[in-house]
Amino acid sequence: MLAFDPTGLVKGWAADRAASRLADLSAASFCLNAGGDVVVGGRISEANGEPGQAWRVGIEDPRDRSRIAEVVELHHGGVATSGTAARGTHLYDPATASFVDRKGSVTVVGPSLMWADVWATALFVGPPSLSQRFSEVAVGYRAISL
Repeated sequence: MLAFDPTGLVKGWAADRAASRLADLSAASFCLNAGGDVVVGGRISEANGEPGQAWRVGIEDPRDRSRIAEVVELHHGGVATSGTAARGTHLYDPATASFVDRKGSVTVVGPSLMWADVWATALFVGPPSLSQRFSEVAVGYRAISL
């Protein structure tokens, strides 16, 4: 039986809420891992007011999970990946009424982990034309397809 499972959405939302609490702490830097998706942040740490060292987040190669395919750097925000490498065929495409069974992954980097996760899943499941729409409406986000 097919049923709506909001746990993926709630995971990013909860991590974003926890991160917002940590961001309120003076001089705190943090990296929260929520099932492989991460949200990072911290306060300005340099004496001249410039941001301190960026977080470096490795993106797993979906074809060889022992390898890092790319590294992104960010001071605050979320990194979410969607694909079938880790959990198998579990993503449902409502347009075709079937589970997506293809290789690869899509990672989205942006200011909110919840929205990065929403976009990563939509871009992995959806048609290639969705990428154009993403670049038009997802201001502050970028996608990495592997």
